[in-house]
Amino acid sequence: MIFSLPKALHKPFKRLNEITGKVMTYLLTVILLFSGQSAWAGFITTNESGLDVVFSQTNFGADTIDIRFNPDVIIQNTSLLNIDTDTKLNALFALAPSASTVVNLFFVDTLDSCGGFNTAIVGCAAKPGNRIVVESNFASGASGTELIAHELGHNLGLDHVSATTNLMNPVINGNTDLTSAQVSTILGSSLVQTDVNSNRKFISVAPIAIVTAVPIPGAILLFGSGLFSLFFSKRRRKA
Repeated sequence: MIFSLPKALHKPFKRLNEITGKVMTYLLTVILLFSGQSAWAGFITTNESGLDVVFSQTNFGADTIDIRFNPDVIIQNTSLLNIDTDTKLNALFALAPSASTVVNLFFVDTLDSCGGFNTAIVGCAAKPGNRIVVESNFASGASGTELIAHELGHNLGLDHVSATTNLMNPVINGNTDLTSAQVSTILGSSLVQTDVNSNRKFISVAPIAIVTAVPIPGAILLFGSGLFSLFFSKRRRKA
């Protein structure tokens, strides 16, 4: 079943690395436009501080989870800038460069398919699994943290629920609560690791931007093929 979301306005970045990443994206886009080259499409917004809050709420007790973002990965693949078929979605997820214990978070231009075509879709995740894809503009907006946290919840094994204030409610409404039972499911996921030095639990996330052109010499280029079969989850448009 397909669930979708409305688009949202951009919000100010909370952390310096987020600000830097966005500014660099804009600058590179301008440079490319004036040089006559294709501009970037996907751009990365990590929302790390907001995600830390979601996964450190009261029901986690002493088992709070630190969301850790790995260095950005850039994949040049014009055909996957706009995901409008499940075939493209499978091809995108097949590009995932990280190990099974790392969440691969893809940022694309537009996302219109997740188990079927729907132009209101802005995020999609495997349940369970370690693949997520979101629209760059929405992820950088006011509800970006909630979107990524929700899709990460699916990776961690959570289903949709009807409770309005719950993170896994299929409507973006500014609420991110998790029940004790949901926290138990999350803590049982293989994506949750333990730091051997601090003994703190954490989840590693690899942010991956899909672009039309890589303007910086030496930037990482990753190519892949094949199909990735999985269950997809989406959220629906708010009435």
